[in-house]
Amino acid sequence: MMNIGMMWLFDKPLAGLVPNLIDAADYYRQKYGQVPNLCMVNPKDAVALNVGIVTIKPMREILPRSLWIGMQDTGDAH
Repeated sequence: MMNIGMMWLFDKPLAGLVPNLIDAADYYRQKYGQVPNLCMVNPKDAVALNVGIVTIKPMREILPRSLWIGMQDTGDAH
């Protein structure tokens, strides 16, 4: 699961999930200095299980044409 992430609205709504995920992952990497590895999307937008190292998981609470991207929790307490 992921507790902290970044919400991203599709900036290319007609392109579908993968191009928007690539844009979001690139922005996330530039902003936070880490490569995201988990993305939650609305089940209507979940067309793949993985894009590169990013695992895609459907989540009904995510609005269509948006995604929640970040790092998967490792279970380590800080």
